[in-house]
Amino acid sequence: MTTLIAEADKPHRTLAPASMSLDSFPPELIEHIVECIPNAADLRTAALVHPVFLPWVRTAVFGTIRLTQANVYAFRKLVDTCPDVIPYIRTLNIPVIGGRFTTGATVGAGTLAKLTAMTRLKAHADPFDFRNLSAWERANLREGVKGLISVELMIDKLYPLPYWATLLDSCSALEHLDVQTDSNGWGMWTSQEVQIAIPKAEQSLAGRMRLRSLSIAGDVKLLTPLAAWLLPRGALNHLYSLELDVYYLYDEYGNATEDRRLPLVRAVMPNVRELTLHLDPPMPLDSASGHISLSAFPQLQTLYMRDGPDAELPLSLTWLASFLSLPPRTQHPALQYITLDHSILRRDLLSVPHATWVALENSLINSDSDAAEPPLPALKSLTFANPHKFSGNHPDSVPAEERVWFEEHVGDRMPRIAEVGVLKFGGDVNALRERMWGRGMVN
Repeated sequence: MTTLIAEADKPHRTLAPASMSLDSFPPELIEHIVECIPNAADLRTAALVHPVFLPWVRTAVFGTIRLTQANVYAFRKLVDTCPDVIPYIRTLNIPVIGGRFTTGATVGAGTLAKLTAMTRLKAHADPFDFRNLSAWERANLREGVKGLISVELMIDKLYPLPYWATLLDSCSALEHLDVQTDSNGWGMWTSQEVQIAIPKAEQSLAGRMRLRSLSIAGDVKLLTPLAAWLLPRGALNHLYSLELDVYYLYDEYGNATEDRRLPLVRAVMPNVRELTLHLDPPMPLDSASGHISLSAFPQLQTLYMRDGPDAELPLSLTWLASFLSLPPRTQHPALQYITLDHSILRRDLLSVPHATWVALENSLINSDSDAAEPPLPALKSLTFANPHKFSGNHPDSVPAEERVWFEEHVGDRMPRIAEVGVLKFGGDVNALRERMWGRGMVN
């Protein structure tokens, strides 16, 4: 007891908390703090609080630069006078301001050549004033784009395409090319205008471009010069994903003598894993030599089909059933996901013949019940996505009973598909609409 009392009489020592400076904070925590700062003024304040914030703040402020005619001169001065920020500039966005019939900012080749860390470029058709570049400036421009991994172009003029072809030959790291068209009036380019000469790649640069993904949206006639650019260079020989979200104008439906999609599709058939096609008339992949089907795509894992206002559901489902049909007792072991992103109202479903539903179901599951294996053994989903997108209603606002009727109707027409659990409905509505607006397309 005496010992306990003695211990109790000793003064208590308070342990001082261990000092923890910002220098010892994990980088992930600093990054998260900076990501939560809502505006540029507070970001500048954070950079002054402690040096540990500086690189993260510079990443947030300078990581993506959007150039307009109003700030392009300030940007040139920044690059010339503040070399410390150059390693943080990863994305350069030079958009068309104000819609059609306008132009965007122009960046000097010397400025671009200094952006050694830039990996992504988003630009209008002629952001460098191609036709007025000297040989020295063109060399600088090539130096500036060598590290690009992703390029997104809004093509509203055709004359820059040969310049882009020559420029991007030096981009051995380029993986993603996204081309959107705005032809100043939905298709004012004629078939003769798109027959432009694309220069061959220099011998030392031939074969350096090996794209992983190619996305093209807009007037289908742009595919002609793009094929003349990319195919002779072998740029699509290792393509993983091809998106052809292109349309024919209504007055061209009866006059189209060729499917401009075919050359690009044929080039990627052996290796492509993801394929997106637009189902506005005329239907894709039909040619004088016959209909191209799934068996020509041995590695295909994801098939995504989108429609436009002129697409008709019976024709789309008939095309899909024909595309998926394989020779008897053969399999396609790779295909996992099929999505039909189609505007579907009650009258659309009622107009589909029973034989069309049967043909589609038989292309997915053997009609012969004694067959050992299904034609698509890896299939995980057949999805009808966003069926009400042209109805004037957001899908979430469509009455629940209407959605239930839609799902039951499709399930009743393809009962074996519904039974195995691969029939799905819905999609990421917000992502779809954001993409629609980003493309500047009605669908």
